[in-house]
Amino acid sequence: MKKDLLTSIKNQWLRIWIAFMTLSLFSFSVSAEYQPQSNIMKRVVVSTSEPIYKFSSDVLSGGSVKTYVPQYKDVLGENANPNYYEIPVHIRNYSTKASASWYDEEIVYNVSFKFTDIKGNQIEALPPGDTRTVGIYKKTDSGETHIATLSVGTLQALNLSQTLERDSAHNSQDTYYLRFSPNWDLTKDENVCVQMKAEPIRTGGKYNDLRNLGAVIGLKRSNGDTDSGWHAFLDEENAVSESNPVSVFDGYNLIITGSGKATIAITWDTSYFELNKYFHDHSIYKFASVEAATDPETGEEISPAFNEITKTDVGDISTITINADSGSELTNHRTRYNIQVYNTGKDTYDTFNFFAVYGDANYDSAKIKVTINQE
Repeated sequence: MKKDLLTSIKNQWLRIWIAFMTLSLFSFSVSAEYQPQSNIMKRVVVSTSEPIYKFSSDVLSGGSVKTYVPQYKDVLGENANPNYYEIPVHIRNYSTKASASWYDEEIVYNVSFKFTDIKGNQIEALPPGDTRTVGIYKKTDSGETHIATLSVGTLQALNLSQTLERDSAHNSQDTYYLRFSPNWDLTKDENVCVQMKAEPIRTGGKYNDLRNLGAVIGLKRSNGDTDSGWHAFLDEENAVSESNPVSVFDGYNLIITGSGKATIAITWDTSYFELNKYFHDHSIYKFASVEAATDPETGEEISPAFNEITKTDVGDISTITINADSGSELTNHRTRYNIQVYNTGKDTYDTFNFFAVYGDANYDSAKIKVTINQE
């Protein structure tokens, strides 16, 4: 019997060898694909859907507290109040996705304000004698209360305890007013902003189902009938420290945020970097893609084709073009794109000089370039 078994194995050796190699290659392909993904994802957060958080805002976001949110204003005398530029900020005890369901208890939270640049980097000093101020007020039942004033002598006001009351009959909100002084230059002072944060005070295990809110709020000159302004930056620029240098990052979050209508092109060298393919192949992110419509009788085009995201490849250079339009239902009024960028391992970087927006000094040599053409 043993002899028959050996004879059978010898006769079937080719089939056995093929089966063994197939299993080996399958195992290798799974390992080879899984390991790089495991490595590159460990420092990049990918969000494909947002759960409902009953602590929200119309200006502050639950993502990076360094997200730039421009506020478009006309020059004083052209707006409602000639004494200051006012930005209202609402903090709510419900999600905008489910306003009929609110938090079942009061929310005690800290609110903070400080001067930063457009990227959320703290401003350490304003020029001596600078008279620009930002007064911060909170709406009350009897009117309003002065919370703080940011100025050349007070660059930040941190951890001011507030309580978002609960009303069993309906949802609630706190309203803040940021009032920029009338000597604010809507063009020259664009890079002086206020970072506002609202953080539930988590003691005794409370509020773990809520998230912090924050944004960098800045003034911009209104561009006529359509307010527009888009900006691009790497979110990790704000996370770098002596213990967390650029070289430790395997990937980056490229943030593009703003409002209005713009054509945004992202070009990258694929031998150094790759973008999250699930972003541009629409398999997870649902971006608008509409075919052209024609009149069946005349054959004339009624509406042109529209693709929110398109991708082209030329050798090692790839480009994604985003047709951004926050005023369009086609784009779901989108004001933010978060794109994961992965380092291929060909080079290790100690600075962010591999990334540039058109107009930056390092634009020509950058491996990732962004151009923004605003309409």
